[in-house]
Amino acid sequence: MVGARPGHADPAPAHPGIPPDTRPGGAYDRYVAKLAAEGKFSGVVLLSHRGRTVLSRSYGMADKEKGIHNSESVAFSLSSAGKPFHAVAVLQLAQQGKVKLSDTVGTHLTGYAEDVAERVTIHHLLSGTSGLSTPQEDVQRVFRSRQEVHEYYEQWVRQSELVAAPGTRTGHSGAGAGIPAQIVEAVTGTTYWDYVQENVFGRCGMTGTAFCTRPQWLTDEHIAHPYMTLYHAVSLVAGGTAGLAALTGLAILLHRRLSVRAVRAATSRSDRAVHPLLACVLLAGLTATFSTVQPHSYDYRRGVSVWFRSLFTLDPDVPAMAHAPLVHQIHALLAMALFALWPFSRLVHAFTAPLGYLARPYVVYRSRGTRRPAAPHRPRPRPSPQTVSRR
Repeated sequence: MVGARPGHADPAPAHPGIPPDTRPGGAYDRYVAKLAAEGKFSGVVLLSHRGRTVLSRSYGMADKEKGIHNSESVAFSLSSAGKPFHAVAVLQLAQQGKVKLSDTVGTHLTGYAEDVAERVTIHHLLSGTSGLSTPQEDVQRVFRSRQEVHEYYEQWVRQSELVAAPGTRTGHSGAGAGIPAQIVEAVTGTTYWDYVQENVFGRCGMTGTAFCTRPQWLTDEHIAHPYMTLYHAVSLVAGGTAGLAALTGLAILLHRRLSVRAVRAATSRSDRAVHPLLACVLLAGLTATFSTVQPHSYDYRRGVSVWFRSLFTLDPDVPAMAHAPLVHQIHALLAMALFALWPFSRLVHAFTAPLGYLARPYVVYRSRGTRRPAAPHRPRPRPSPQTVSRR
């Protein structure tokens, strides 16, 4: 079974109550292994029967880049599956008499719209019937610290709007997790993460569960890294095709500059500097792109892409680029050098030429070696006497 790690089960006598298909090597095990081999599943499966483990097996990769397989010791990101912890934390406080499920949002929090603060209760939030809608979450954002995460989501959830009457079944909304977390913080005086870590994870013996920071996620081999094969394949094909097309166009341009005397004479000093640099940028980019074809190759979405997006906020994520392979670093360095020369070369016309190009008149070029044949000489007819007029 490709992609599956050895499974095991507690010794158990052949019991008619245990379906044979659920045991290691059974139909279920083979089915999940097939999905893993096709890249449709990656994770850990545990089946139990009456308190006894029947099947425990790992499938797929925890980190493709580093070649780390999934195992029972690997932690996975829960995302919205962590919402039950919000409910447990709030219900603990309710059990202690510190909150009531009938309390409204405004009982414990400020900064919300009046209708939200006065009409939405804790029970609504925990039962998915708040009627609230939150803005689109910026899932591409990279946070550098817990404080930055806390500030972002505190502001984000306060933008919640009431789109249906409280008590109405509402779809997935970040308010159902964000507001209860804020209530926990307001009542306990500590962060939601610290409270849950101590009073939920700690009390339940969940030693492998935690709220991890980004440095931990990048370096800890026991934390799984998500990957999207389709996204990578599309970007590989699109990026590779564009790079090869640009390199081909540059090769044609260089051939004309070297072989056509008039074009060579019009070549400026900036052209001589930009063309080799542009060729190096393209070659480095193609090398970096096609290097990701290999199994367990570098995942640029977790490094170079994060660094590139951080440039637009004028806050470069240096560690993200520092851990990138050398070819990606060289590509970025050459690209920066090209952008520095851009305003002083013909490349600057890339931002202006397309607009005027659409309305420009056609220009017809003729070869100097080709001459139009002379028109045959026709004698000019002389006017007849009848057509001559006198004045």
